[in-house]
Amino acid sequence: MNTTMTKRKYPRVAWPLKATYATEDGEYISRTVDVSDGGALLSVENGLEPGTAIKVKFQIDNFEVGPEKAQVVRNDSAFGGGALLLAVKFDRPHPGLATAAEYDREKKKWRNSSVLR
Repeated sequence: MNTTMTKRKYPRVAWPLKATYATEDGEYISRTVDVSDGGALLSVENGLEPGTAIKVKFQIDNFEVGPEKAQVVRNDSAFGGGALLLAVKFDRPHPGLATAAEYDREKKKWRNSSVLR
């Protein structure tokens, strides 16, 4: 599995998946920076306060996964203020989510490979 190297309980897969997150105010489109079975790092338009409860859905291949209940852990600006990142922790782990993201990455990598042309 192509994961970021950390001592985290749940290894992260660095791969941009289409994601949506819902708050009491509505639903918003985002993308993942990375994802694990325990949470995700989302690239978002608007930051949310730590502790905010949200529901996150992920588009993996032709399937929608979720909604996963989550809590905002932190929000950071990135790329010189050009982007906002939202770190979320799922209320309960989602076993297999990182593996599914890795599958999506590998499938798209091979689909776009010049070797198969």
